[in-house]
Amino acid sequence: MKKIFTLCTVAALFLCMAAQAQPGNTPEQRAKKLTRQMNKTLNLSKTQKKKVAEINLTYIRKQEELKIRQEEGISIDQYHQDLLLLIAERNHELKEALSTSQYNTYMEYDNATKKMLQQEKKRQRQDAKEK
Repeated sequence: MKKIFTLCTVAALFLCMAAQAQPGNTPEQRAKKLTRQMNKTLNLSKTQKKKVAEINLTYIRKQEELKIRQEEGISIDQYHQDLLLLIAERNHELKEALSTSQYNTYMEYDNATKKMLQQEKKRQRQDAKEK
């Protein structure tokens, strides 16, 4: 049960970072926070922690660029499609950095993240229709 709660927490954290950059938090701060949470959940080695931190920072920066593109006018659908592509690329890099069991645990919360993204996409569409 604790594992599921932790996974959901990490998924929610990742979703928040993906959906919107928080004012006052730099990409480095958000990557560090995400890496700490992943370290707690996945029990990373020092080498893995360093690699995961690099991956997290790279993709948080890419998510910020994507968010800027959305604000400049790309559609919500395109934003979510590009975001899912970023997540897939990140997952591929993480698969190389993690053990099989660590990656499987990570994928459990990644699947939860995808479900939350789909719900967010649905909510944004409803909000757009109401306007």
